[in-house]
Amino acid sequence: MNDEERRWLHTLYPELTLGEPLPAGSLGAIKLHFASEFARWKIHLPEDAVAIRRPGRILQGGWAIWYLFGKDDKGEYLDYYSAHHMTGDEHVRVYEDGSVLALDALVSMRRCSQDPEEDARLEAEHLAENCRIAAMLEAKGFGITGDEPGGVQINRHLSLGDEE
Repeated sequence: MNDEERRWLHTLYPELTLGEPLPAGSLGAIKLHFASEFARWKIHLPEDAVAIRRPGRILQGGWAIWYLFGKDDKGEYLDYYSAHHMTGDEHVRVYEDGSVLALDALVSMRRCSQDPEEDARLEAEHLAENCRIAAMLEAKGFGITGDEPGGVQINRHLSLGDEE
């Protein structure tokens, strides 16, 4: 994180300037992790969404970021799925204690083989896995709705074998 991004975080969460390790209020570690990940684009979770644990979506700076809150035996968490046409997709769970878990995300690159039969098998496996992940994303409310940045929509369709 560069100095400009750090200054933005301190403006967003002034308590950090005073030496506090986390933003005030509930889910401080989650808010800090998310804002730190997207500081370059000045993207953060809306406070009202955090307060009532409302799921949502952020379309900013070329990003499409879907998020939802939940709770399991490890505590409260935020799941988010981020996509940008210049990066690989990322699916992450951040717990209230700040621990982070990588979740399944669509993969644009696949293994290839010079053997045509093996290559066809590898392609089919890759597509099947991406289709499984896409169905899981849809079930979580992280599906494409049509107003995401064009590159994000195109990448999602290409990762599912939609070449038209």
